[in-house]
Amino acid sequence: MRGFGGKYFSLAAILASVSAMHLAAQASQIEQLHTVVVTADKSEEELESATEDIEVLSAEELEEKGITTLSDLMRYLIGSQAVQSGGVGKAASIYLRGLPNDKVLILIDGVRFNDPSNFNGPQSEHLQLLGVERVEIVRGAQSGVWGSDAAAGVINIITSKQPHTKALLSLGSFDTREFRASVANSLNKFFYGFDFGFLDTRGFSAITPFGQDPRDFERDGYTNRSFKGRLGYRLDKGFVELGGIYINAYNEGDGYNPTTYAPGA
Repeated sequence: MRGFGGKYFSLAAILASVSAMHLAAQASQIEQLHTVVVTADKSEEELESATEDIEVLSAEELEEKGITTLSDLMRYLIGSQAVQSGGVGKAASIYLRGLPNDKVLILIDGVRFNDPSNFNGPQSEHLQLLGVERVEIVRGAQSGVWGSDAAAGVINIITSKQPHTKALLSLGSFDTREFRASVANSLNKFFYGFDFGFLDTRGFSAITPFGQDPRDFERDGYTNRSFKGRLGYRLDKGFVELGGIYINAYNEGDGYNPTTYAPGA
C-alpha cells in the first residue's frame, strides 16, 4: 500500500504539473492575443504577426520605471539615446538606431507631433507623457508608411480611453514641483478625456564647472504647463475622435559671447 501510495502521489504531481503548464500556456496565449499595435502600417495587427521591430511599453511599465518625459523614455529603450544640454526642459535631441532627431517621427494618438516648419526635428524636451495607455516604438525605416521624417523609426504615444481618475503630486531637488491630473470617462457612445500637467523647477546652470556645486551658480529655471483633451464617439466599427494638445513652456538659459562663445557674456 505504501508503494502504491507513493506512485499515486507521483502521478498526481505529474498531472498537476502538466495541467499547470497547459494553463500557463493558455494564459500566455490569451495575453499575447490582446497585444495589438497600430503604428507599423496604420491598422490593427497582433504584435507577434508584425514584421517590424516593435516594442510596446504599457502605462504600468512607465510608472514602475519613473518615466514621465519622452527624453526619459529614450534613455531607457535599447538602440535609442537622448542628449540634453542641461536640466529638465533644456534643448534635447533624440536618436533612434543612430539617426538624429529629424529622422524620428513622434505621434500622439496617430497624429504628428513633429512641426513641419522645424527642420531640426521635434522639440521633445517639452513633451510630457500624460494620460498614456501605452507607447509603441517602431525601429527602422518607416518612410514608406509615414514619410521622410520617419527614416529612423516612429514613436506613437497612445492615450488611455478607459474610465479613470488619477492625480499625482511630486517634489524634488532644485525646488522642483510637479502636479499631474488625468480623467477619462464615457457616456453611452460618447467618450472624453482630459490631462493636465504642471512642472516647475529652479534648475541648475548647465555651465557649472566640473566638481563645483551647481547651487553656487546662477540657476536656469523651467516651467511647463501642458493640457491635452479629446472627445470621441464610438461607431459600430471604430470611432471618431477630436483632440488637441497645448504646451506653454518657459525656459531660462545661460548667456554667452557670440564671438568667443565663452559663457557669461
